[in-house]
Amino acid sequence: MKLKRAIKKIAALGCGVAMVGSTIMGAMALDLADYPSPFISGGKFAGVMAVGDNAKAEDVIGVTDIATSLQYVTSGGDAGTGISTSVVGEAYKIEKSADKFNIGDEIDNIKSKIDKDELPTILADGELRNKEGKEFEYEQEITIADGHQLTHFADKDYKDEEPTIGIKLDKSDIVLLYELDFKTNAESSVDANDDMDDWEDREIQMLGETYDIIGSDNSTAELELMKGATKDTLEEGETKTYTIDGVEYEVNVPIITDTGTQYVKFVVNGETTDALQDGETYKLSNGVQVGIREILPNEAGDVSQDMVTFYLGAKKVKLTNGQELEMDEDDVDNVDAYVNLTRAGVTADETALEQIGIMWTADDDLFIAPGEEVVMPGLEAIKFSMDSFYMGKEEVVEIMPSGKDTIKLKAPLAEYDVDLDILFDVGNDGTWNVNGGAANKELIINNTANSFLVDTDTDEYFVVTRIDGEDAETHVLEVSRIDDTDGVNVKDYAGNLVASKKSALDTFDVGDIELRIDAFDEGTNWVNFTMISGNGVSNTIVTKEGLQIKLPYNMTNNTGSYWVNASQGAGTALVGAGAANAVPQVEIVIQGEDKDENIAAGAQNVQIVASFTAANEATLSIPNANETGYNGGDVFEIGNTDDYVGITNESVSIKVETDTGGDQDSVKVTYPGEETYANIYIASQATVIESSGSAGGESVEVSKIEVGAN
Repeated sequence: MKLKRAIKKIAALGCGVAMVGSTIMGAMALDLADYPSPFISGGKFAGVMAVGDNAKAEDVIGVTDIATSLQYVTSGGDAGTGISTSVVGEAYKIEKSADKFNIGDEIDNIKSKIDKDELPTILADGELRNKEGKEFEYEQEITIADGHQLTHFADKDYKDEEPTIGIKLDKSDIVLLYELDFKTNAESSVDANDDMDDWEDREIQMLGETYDIIGSDNSTAELELMKGATKDTLEEGETKTYTIDGVEYEVNVPIITDTGTQYVKFVVNGETTDALQDGETYKLSNGVQVGIREILPNEAGDVSQDMVTFYLGAKKVKLTNGQELEMDEDDVDNVDAYVNLTRAGVTADETALEQIGIMWTADDDLFIAPGEEVVMPGLEAIKFSMDSFYMGKEEVVEIMPSGKDTIKLKAPLAEYDVDLDILFDVGNDGTWNVNGGAANKELIINNTANSFLVDTDTDEYFVVTRIDGEDAETHVLEVSRIDDTDGVNVKDYAGNLVASKKSALDTFDVGDIELRIDAFDEGTNWVNFTMISGNGVSNTIVTKEGLQIKLPYNMTNNTGSYWVNASQGAGTALVGAGAANAVPQVEIVIQGEDKDENIAAGAQNVQIVASFTAANEATLSIPNANETGYNGGDVFEIGNTDDYVGITNESVSIKVETDTGGDQDSVKVTYPGEETYANIYIASQATVIESSGSAGGESVEVSKIEVGAN
């Protein structure tokens, strides 16, 4: 990493830098593989970085490099969620305060334009100063193309079709457009060779990198640029050592011609380069390039030697209007350059630069997915990165066969977890007859009037639910005693007594629900209740985190409303019991909240079908589980497991998994209980973005770095 090298260089130079209360030698004793630790802890920098009054330029640059990086170190995590994200470098997270990046969203609908407000270093305003000293200010901006949608996908070209949440960009999709726009057109004279000579040997900053303009052509609207890992000036005969990526390079300049055609030769670690002219490059045997910015021969009477300004680790870029960008003499596929010149307002032998643009088009399928980066080819200055998809509390609900004739529900409620039998086939003949676990263990979910009867000879539990906007509660209750003298006792599923010795017309509270005992009879084992506040004895169950589960009800004798035509497939229109190809099935419907946590206000729902196998065994399915999926998104097989997963396309996304590997299939629902979203960034290529811990919320704080003199 460049910053680690900068730290090493500062140590070697012996400059006075204090970091986190340590001496520089103490800091160097630590392992730089852990950078930015220990200088950053808990997302905070606690120290001062200082340079001496007479510090060399390279010392100041080194400290600035480090401070720039640490300035953008962020760390966060919502206590109790167990996740944190660190960002070392400059990055912009694509979201708004009230508009996170949900499944189904497109980047450009959240943020289509990125400029210095989002990336203050990479897209900083700049100026081009021509040879006459005139300054021309410019602005930088990135426009993100439309269609970059966050989806649940499986693709043969990505991890062997592993179901993934991310953004898939198809080959030939436009990724983004980078533009550098001059506020006032940058003027230059045009010489006899058609060169725009006022710009040559001038500096320009693009996407956070500094380039020298080493050549130009007015007729083709062409600019040649060069940058490097190290830039220096050496005299003829001088030798100096540089370090790039931990490798030392001894560079000697044996000859610089100062008559005729000017050229220079280098000897780098014993390897002699070709004779090089201004703007030319030479690739060493290890792939590192030497590039010539300018040869400076001495003049008659000068006591100084000839000099050369050069790059080690050079990169040469050619931008020609309407052509593919060239990097080190090679075309960069699907990265097109635009150099817009104008003669408006200038003389016949002048031109003016209005704009530089770079259009990035995908040259293959690209995937912005958790832990993945998509880097702009060629310049490699900008990237998209996704570090995670936040799935909230990840509450789990299971719906599964229990034996051959029963379906049960396992769900966390606000006060306790339940493991309830919800559907039963009395005759083991492939027909749903009752709610509950047996004919004498029924679950009362009539969903009718607030007055209801509990017969303890046949009824085991009854369900009461209250829903009020964001607030909801479900209680599973049972009558534990009926005594003509001592009254009625009621307890909840966890065994807690919620009503004791209640007489007729007495009321009692369960949470915020009020019930009244209207009448009871010990001899025939029944109690008549009225629900005074709440939503009635209900087929609706609301989990702790707010998932609504609608159960089928009133299935005595399985009347015709619960039959479908098997030849039309699951999820089709209901038919009568006597119709051709009629088979019994019922639907359990789940629906989540909206992002404001209003119960059952989610945009999608999922229908889970309870039916029977050919052997009359209870089983579950999601309609078309291995094809186009349920309402809200596609469903994909997880490897070759016969397990399928789908995620609803909404701001609070529900994950539903179906296990189809056995004779009887089951369903698992993972519910977040809050808004789900992707953490997607646009950042400099060097930025490091890492997450740790389990899924959870995020808060981010930017560290402020103080740099002082000493």
